[in-house]
Amino acid sequence: MSTKISIVNLRNYDSILDAIEAGITLIADPLPFDIRECKNILLKPNLLKPTKDACTQPVFVRAVLEYLKDIEVENDNINVGYSPCQIKSSFKMIAKKIGLYEVCEEVDVRFINFEQEIPVYTSL
Repeated sequence: MSTKISIVNLRNYDSILDAIEAGITLIADPLPFDIRECKNILLKPNLLKPTKDACTQPVFVRAVLEYLKDIEVENDNINVGYSPCQIKSSFKMIAKKIGLYEVCEEVDVRFINFEQEIPVYTSL
């Protein structure tokens, strides 16, 4: 199976949801599954350090979460998680400092700190 990517030009953050929808639409048709039927979706933003230039911005994560909500993915099926693997910074501290933790709380999506918990899912 080949990897597909989409690139969408974004001039400002006001149109980020439209850009995300356009990007997903460019690759969605050939996907061998329906994302609405997925039981466990993990969004793993990059959070190197608590500065704007070293992290996936909360506005981007919020827009992806809004897209998933728009296509009727259940909140219980969505998680945001990460582990920076650093001694001086925790994922939760970085997420709180840049506003990502608040996004998860506002949208009511589970926030998983891999430094403290490892999710294990089974299907029967």
